[in-house]
Amino acid sequence: MTGDINPLHVNDDFAANYGFTGRVVYGMLSASLISTLGGVYLPGRYCLIHQIEGCKFLSPVYLEDVLTVTGTVRELNESVKQAVISVSIRNQESKKVLKAILKVGFLE
Repeated sequence: MTGDINPLHVNDDFAANYGFTGRVVYGMLSASLISTLGGVYLPGRYCLIHQIEGCKFLSPVYLEDVLTVTGTVRELNESVKQAVISVSIRNQESKKVLKAILKVGFLE
């Protein structure tokens, strides 16, 4: 899908040899959920992503994981139509797997 053929992502035995419980999902696939948060939910349809800061991959994500994305508005400037949103992504065990700051503009 991404062209990244690193064996950590495509070979269970390789991943297990390095202490992982299975193949690890591409980090940027998890991070792409930040775009979904901004473009669909917060602020939604009229979102313009300006920047994603401090994106940190805190724990591996595996193929069967169920992820929950949470965004908290930290700053809102309606006069210039911009917001700063803290983003966290957690797996089904409530373990935080990613965190970032999303800076957006909005058209309406």
